[in-house]
Amino acid sequence: MIAQSNQYIAVLDTCVLAPMPLCDTLLRLAEDPAFYIPKWSAGIMRELRSTLQRVGYTPAQAERRIVAMESAFEDASVTGYECLVGAMTNDAKDRHVLAAAVRSGAHAIVTSNVKHFPAESVRRYDIDLSPRMPSWCTSSISTRNCSPKRWRTRHSPVE
Repeated sequence: MIAQSNQYIAVLDTCVLAPMPLCDTLLRLAEDPAFYIPKWSAGIMRELRSTLQRVGYTPAQAERRIVAMESAFEDASVTGYECLVGAMTNDAKDRHVLAAAVRSGAHAIVTSNVKHFPAESVRRYDIDLSPRMPSWCTSSISTRNCSPKRWRTRHSPVE
């Protein structure tokens, strides 16, 4: 799927999906009215499952969390990216992430692991790295949704 001009697409890396508070914040920002469209790949979900189990989740707990995410965002899974992995020049462990971003037409990869995505590897695809996206999104959402005019329109008194 290629992004339409009015849709901001961001691939969420495992390192921002594993910590529950950060994952929750990012996914709430993608609920209606969506600030952006979240994307991930099967490779990211495999990494997430492994990471969650490494930090103490049981296999069933990890699976439940992933199924809940996939159910809430049915269009988030990127497919067809595997053929691009070999062409990626970033860190070998995260080539699948960049390939998924390229395949989905993403504007950004949200990650705290920027060292695995050198500028020369992502620049050619016009993809931004967004390690600060959660705070940026929160600020933008607050500004967008808390303007007095919009607030009055959305929250008019019930008569």
